[in-house]
Amino acid sequence: MASKKTKVVVNSNGKNIDHAVAAAGQAPLKIKVQKGAKYLLKGDDGFAPENVTLTRVGADLHVTLEGETSPSLVLEGYYAQSEPVGLYGVAEDGQLYAYTPTDASSDIYALADGRSTPAALGGDSYGPGASYLAGTEAGGNDFFGGMLPLLLTGGLAALGIGAIAAASGSDGDSAPSLPPVVPPTVQPPGKPGFDGIGGARDDVGPITGDIERGGKTDDTRPEFHGKGTPGHTVTLYDNGVLVGKVVVDPNGEWTLTPSKDLGDGKHSITITESDAGGRESVPSDPFEFGVDTTPPAKPGWNGEGPGAVIDDVGTIIGSVPPGGATDDPRPEFNGKGTPGDTIIVKDNGTEIGRVEVNDDGKWTFTPPKDLIEGDHSITIVERDPVGNESKPSDPFEFEVDTIAPNQPQLGGAIDNMGDIQGEIAPGGITDDRQPQFHGQGTPGDTIVLKDGGTVIGTADIGEDGNWTFTPSTDLGEGKHTITIIERDPAGNQSKPSDPFEFNIDVTPPDASKLAISGVADDVGAVQGNVASGATTDDARPLISGTSTGTAGHTVVVMVKNSTGTHVLGEAVIGEGGTWTLQVGTPLAAGLNEFTVIERDTAGNETMPTAPYSINVDTGRPEVPVIQNVKDDVGVVHMLQKGEVTDDARPTIIGTAQAGKRTLLDVLTAENDHYSNQAAQVTTRFDAEAADLRMRADSAMLLDWLRGAKVL
Repeated sequence: MASKKTKVVVNSNGKNIDHAVAAAGQAPLKIKVQKGAKYLLKGDDGFAPENVTLTRVGADLHVTLEGETSPSLVLEGYYAQSEPVGLYGVAEDGQLYAYTPTDASSDIYALADGRSTPAALGGDSYGPGASYLAGTEAGGNDFFGGMLPLLLTGGLAALGIGAIAAASGSDGDSAPSLPPVVPPTVQPPGKPGFDGIGGARDDVGPITGDIERGGKTDDTRPEFHGKGTPGHTVTLYDNGVLVGKVVVDPNGEWTLTPSKDLGDGKHSITITESDAGGRESVPSDPFEFGVDTTPPAKPGWNGEGPGAVIDDVGTIIGSVPPGGATDDPRPEFNGKGTPGDTIIVKDNGTEIGRVEVNDDGKWTFTPPKDLIEGDHSITIVERDPVGNESKPSDPFEFEVDTIAPNQPQLGGAIDNMGDIQGEIAPGGITDDRQPQFHGQGTPGDTIVLKDGGTVIGTADIGEDGNWTFTPSTDLGEGKHTITIIERDPAGNQSKPSDPFEFNIDVTPPDASKLAISGVADDVGAVQGNVASGATTDDARPLISGTSTGTAGHTVVVMVKNSTGTHVLGEAVIGEGGTWTLQVGTPLAAGLNEFTVIERDTAGNETMPTAPYSINVDTGRPEVPVIQNVKDDVGVVHMLQKGEVTDDARPTIIGTAQAGKRTLLDVLTAENDHYSNQAAQVTTRFDAEAADLRMRADSAMLLDWLRGAKVL
């Protein structure tokens, strides 16, 4: 059709005037539309192009012929007319037709600015075209005036071909004319259905997508969308207030974004659809939703937000304190929030997961992957269902530590009980049932002590790396095997230390055979064993005794005298169960009471034995005095010095220091002369009174008493 020469016939003031339409590639023919004028396309063979494209550009109508890419005809001011202007043509069947959009939903006169629509000769015929073109350039006919309203509204179909023919009768050279026809009433578009408002789309914040009917959004300008008749206008209302208008596109779809924010709260959206004639449908059913732009409150770490970080791995479980450490690479985070909100958990700024707050307002979260070794800073954000997010919580910082300490070593154990104290040797014996253990480790770690596999206590390692531990309850008698484990604050435990073994012995030795058997005097004229209760001039005697026979035990000798009670010394029991002690420091003069105890290697001691008493007398006595020598044989009388007596056993009378032994030495004469030999009196006794009386063993010549003053 484009290769044919095309003209436009303009009927104005009763005349038809031909105008050549521009050929392809040339500037279009421009004709100013006149009030009351009509326009008909025809080719050089008398037939009009079957298909054209009509485009509205402002108030002008651009006509593009079939096969062309640019308009060949421009009807200027077409849309500025108060009444519609028709465009017609004669088809190859010789009948006259109007150009109508091939898309039944379009309307030429209702085209939006910039929109196009394909059009073709169609609909009902207006009769033979030749009769309507007879008056071309020779005078007009009344066809266009009578038929225009019907062409534009489709009313010709209602009239029928017969009516057209009757109306087109002619007289002479004038073209037939049709009587005026009142166009039928056109109904407005129907009420938009369910898909009229297809929905609303949220494209703001972290939660985007379609907004559910009855739902909520944080988007104050959501995009509304739906379907309608192409070219019709959709008007959108919010709670009855106009929000905006939009024209349905050729695909029957429309979208509209409000130019102003919708306020927080409930919204009820309705639409109407208007055709090109401005006829508006009734409102659609409402699309209701809420706008919520208020974020949740900033969550805290005091129980209103996360209540705790829980370690449920290893020996140390429970809440991890802020700044603490854990050996659990997947600790459980938990807290409180608004039911239905979402908790987003971040570690050092990177999201590690999220969880929904349950109906009770509580939430728990366990990371799906292990947290790496080292420091962690956990923050949470609470997001409501529409996407509003709280400010991040303050960070909860802790350390993940899964590396165990090195194997420790027990420094030793100290005996603080009894007479034997100090470090207990490995494999040794102690009578201290609560010895003090000690050692070294990493400051801040904890030492766990076990006795034969049973935990007996823990000790914290100080800042100087040292630790000590004393059991709070007595250890049992017998063998003990102590091991220690070092545990860091995260709960990681070292391998056990090498064992430290020792024995506890709290049973004292058997005292049934323990005794002092003698005290040996090896000083002065009188020597030998000093019986209990006797007197000695040896201030450093040798004490000996017996025991249970346990070699290696210790005997402790005690003395009670005028200076108090003291330890004289210690002696080790020999293989035969006997012992001896040489007194080192001289004993005090007077009464000395000896007792002994036996001590085993653990330090257990027997009760003291019964006392063994001696009197120590190391002072020189007062000089004794011989007052008289009594002869009580024959003539009884007191002998004079140098006198001869017939009493072989005279009585010697004198004085000496009370409580002292007095030894009398008598010199005898041989062959009437004195001997220098001293004879010792065989009788020895202790005089309790001042008077000393003694009878000589034989007749003697009494000269002098050694050490005595003879009166």
